[in-house]
Amino acid sequence: MPTATRSVTVDRPIGRVADFLSDFASTAEWDPHTVSCRRLDDGPLGVGARYENVQRLAGRESTLIYEVTEYEPGRRVVLHGGNDTVSSRDEMTFAEAGDGRTTVTYTIDLHLLGAAKLGELLVPVIMKKVADDGEDGMRERLLKL
Repeated sequence: MPTATRSVTVDRPIGRVADFLSDFASTAEWDPHTVSCRRLDDGPLGVGARYENVQRLAGRESTLIYEVTEYEPGRRVVLHGGNDTVSSRDEMTFAEAGDGRTTVTYTIDLHLLGAAKLGELLVPVIMKKVADDGEDGMRERLLKL
């Protein structure tokens, strides 16, 4: 299972950062590979919240359905997502870094499914690019909070 982890520390309070990023729809604002992301249900954010995330990688669009599987407000959110070709586990943790700063650690675990497994050798290279771009986009967007 390929995994990528990135950490971003910004001069923003933990509550504001965690609230913004825990709503997975925000990926459309900071992840350059996300074309759109929308919540599929109503109500307060929590376990069971679902999202439709459309991503563009290598010139192709793919839709993944994500569901929040663990949620500790202000501390951690875990989502599982996927479609017929990929399964993903995304985890964000939020920690105070002193002086009103926050560190976000984002980890993605990815599995290819079915015929897509033939491309497994390329996944680490693609994940590095996606993680690096996401780290840059997250830092830039969080500084605007």
